[in-house]
Amino acid sequence: MQFLWNSLRLIFALTVAFLAHPFFQLRATLRGDAKNGAWQKEWLQWGSAWALRILHVKVESRGQIPKGGLLVSNHQGYLDILCLNVLCTSVFVAKAEIKSWPLFGLFSKWSGTIFLDRNHRTAVRGPLERVVELLRKGERVVIFPEGTDSDGTSVLPFHSSFFEAAIQAQCPVVPLAIRYSAPGVSRDEEVIYWKDRRFIFHVIRLLGVKEVRAKVTFGQPIEAGVDRKMLSNQVREKVLRLLRAADA
Repeated sequence: MQFLWNSLRLIFALTVAFLAHPFFQLRATLRGDAKNGAWQKEWLQWGSAWALRILHVKVESRGQIPKGGLLVSNHQGYLDILCLNVLCTSVFVAKAEIKSWPLFGLFSKWSGTIFLDRNHRTAVRGPLERVVELLRKGERVVIFPEGTDSDGTSVLPFHSSFFEAAIQAQCPVVPLAIRYSAPGVSRDEEVIYWKDRRFIFHVIRLLGVKEVRAKVTFGQPIEAGVDRKMLSNQVREKVLRLLRAADA
């Protein structure tokens, strides 16, 4: 019975988020500012807040939220994206497989996600150029350089490819750490999305968790420099320190 109820809640939440997109667009059109695309960020922030409310996730932030630059975070699943969009609406670099996810793939496209096909090494060039373009405009771009979800206990080695974008744009790189807790349940089993779990079933189970707390800690900006591997290692060490501080 609980599974059925949670499934209905998920369908309701997705329907509202889907219908909200043309509403925000229409409202922007009536205001006369639809062309600047700001309405998409408004929809994205509203939709992320709506989803977190349905999922009983409370977000707490520490540190100064950057106005622009390359944001680098540890990765524990789709909640990371929702939490960051509520705090600082951003463009995300994500794996191309997400495009095929029912409805969620469409939401990702609407939000301007930059998709990376990890099966082809030469496919990095186009997304990298797009990230450089956005960074030069002063936008916030988020990458998860671990390349996959983890259980959150540590930080996997970073892939350094997209650090090149910060070097080319000569923009600040901001390390950040996300840590979850859920009183009364296992964070690793109920909250974090990893172990190649089936996405929809994980969301439905998460809907049954009474409270999830997300702590997002922003570190001090780091100058890009000229060496992406050195920059990658430096930022990873900062993210690890932020995680340890969050645990303490």
